[in-house]
Amino acid sequence: MIIIFASCKDEGISTIGRYISEDDTAYSADIISASKKINADPENAELYYLRGNAFYFLDQFSDAEIDFSTAIKLDSFNALYNYKLGDCILNMDTSNSLRAMGHLENALLIKPNYYEAMNALSTLYIARQDYDEADDLLKKLSSNVDFSDQAWILRGIIKKEQKDTAAALAMMERALQINPSNVDAASQIANIFLVQQNPLAKSYYKKVLALDQFNYDAYYHLGLIAQNAGDYDEADKLYNQVKSLKRDYVFAWYNLAVVYLLKGDWSDAMEHAEQVVTYNPDHDNAWALQGYIYEQKGELGKAKDLYEKALGINPNNKKAAEGLASITP
Repeated sequence: MIIIFASCKDEGISTIGRYISEDDTAYSADIISASKKINADPENAELYYLRGNAFYFLDQFSDAEIDFSTAIKLDSFNALYNYKLGDCILNMDTSNSLRAMGHLENALLIKPNYYEAMNALSTLYIARQDYDEADDLLKKLSSNVDFSDQAWILRGIIKKEQKDTAAALAMMERALQINPSNVDAASQIANIFLVQQNPLAKSYYKKVLALDQFNYDAYYHLGLIAQNAGDYDEADKLYNQVKSLKRDYVFAWYNLAVVYLLKGDWSDAMEHAEQVVTYNPDHDNAWALQGYIYEQKGELGKAKDLYEKALGINPNNKKAAEGLASITP
C-alpha cells in the first residue's frame, strides 16, 4: 500500500487518517510530537489514539474524534478506542447519543468487565430513560470497589425518577456508607429532604460544605431554607456567598432581590432584579418584581411597562397580571 501525504504545510488527509505537518505551529508541542510519529508510521492505530487523547485533554473534541475514529478503523476490536470515541462524542454533542451508545456498547462487547465504559453507558441510558438497561449495568458496576458508590447513586437517581423516593434515599445512603466523602451522594440526599421539607436537609447541606467548602449549590439551598424560615439576614449572607463563588448564579440574585424587597430595601431589590435580567432577559419574575417596586414608588408608567414586559414573556405570570390590573383604570 502506498500512503500519500499532503506536501504543503497546511493540514491534509492521508489515505488512512488525518495528516498534520510536523512544521505546523498552530498545534501544541504534544500534538506535533504525536504527529511526527504518525507520519513515520501511519498504519499504527495506537499512535492515532494517543494523539486523539492529547486533543481530548485539550478539550478539542472534534479533533480527538477524528483520531479516535481512525484508530478504530485500524483496530476495530479495541475496547479502549471504542470507549474513548463514545465518551468524546458525548462531550461534543449529547444529542448524538445513539452514535456514542453504539461505541460504548461495542466496548463492552469486546471487554465485558470494562467498568469505565459500563459507567458511561449506564449514565447515557439514564439520560435516555432506558432505566432497566441502566440498572442491569449498575448492578454489575456496584460490585467494583472503584465504582460502587457511584453505581448506587445512579441507581438512586433511577428510583427518584420513578418516584420511589424511599428506595432512592436508601440507595444514596448506601453510597454514602461506602464513601463518606462522596459529595454527590450527600447533595442528592439533601435535595430529596428539601423537597420533602424534612429538617434533615439543612444538616446534609452542611455536610456537603464540610466536604466541599466551595459548593455554591449547597450555600444556595441553605439560603433558601433560611429565606423560607423568615431568617432574611441569614439568607442574605448565604446568597451573597453564592455570588462570591459563582457570579452569574441567577437564582441567588433573584432570591436576594426578593429578600431585600421583604426587608424594605427597595434600592438593593431593584439592583438585584436588574442584574437578573442582565443575565437572563427572559426572567419574567424579575421584570414583574421591578414593576412592583415602581408601583410602590408611585411611578405607574414605568410599572405598567415592566408588568407588560413580564407578561410578554409569560402571559401566565400571576404577579404581573395582578399588578397590571391594580394600576389600570
